[in-house]
Amino acid sequence: MKTDWTSFDREWGLEPLPPANAPVFLLACIWRTGSTLMQRLLCSSGELLLWGEPYANSMPVQHMHRTALPLLHAGLPKDHFIERTSPNRWKEIYADLGRYWIANIYPDPAHIRAAHRKMLDTLFRDSATKLGFPRFGLKEVRLNGDHAQYLKWLYPDARFVFLVRNPWDAWNSYRGAQWYYAWPDLLITSVEQFSQLWLQNLDSLLSWKDESIFLVRYEDILREEAALD
Repeated sequence: MKTDWTSFDREWGLEPLPPANAPVFLLACIWRTGSTLMQRLLCSSGELLLWGEPYANSMPVQHMHRTALPLLHAGLPKDHFIERTSPNRWKEIYADLGRYWIANIYPDPAHIRAAHRKMLDTLFRDSATKLGFPRFGLKEVRLNGDHAQYLKWLYPDARFVFLVRNPWDAWNSYRGAQWYYAWPDLLITSVEQFSQLWLQNLDSLLSWKDESIFLVRYEDILREEAALD
């Protein structure tokens, strides 16, 4: 599904959200790709806290992303926003709501976008700040390119590291495990499931082109000093 989040901002005349000190989102295409090694390398500066697959079964980013998609694809009726449709009378209407048809009145689109940012800030950013870290981020193995674009919408100054590993090596490392990719319905037990996710996620990540992305192969980290640097 094509997701141009900036189109929502343009439609409703919204300025980009404020920066958040360049959060880092480390997204691996599947398990056993060296994501924890990369997480530890990124955290070694001491200024960055990358949460490790936080609340994996609850899937907070995935569910928030899903609730935001209708903003782009289902549309919002413009007559549901009193402050926009009645700029000269909205105070009068809110002062005496019982006199008006209010079956469908919405908070301004700026507020739902801010609410998405606030939820993730509260869970990930504020908790890192409380622990003394000026920067925050996530290490994830269950997010794809669509989720990355959603995160970029909420955090315009975000940085992304996409991590990939040879799928057979990743499977050989995973084989014997039984982990949920999406709880409670998608338990990964077979090489077919594993390889499909590897391919789908990698294709999704690579299909998004943005200057904030750094693509890394696990094999290069092990073999090439320049890649590690």
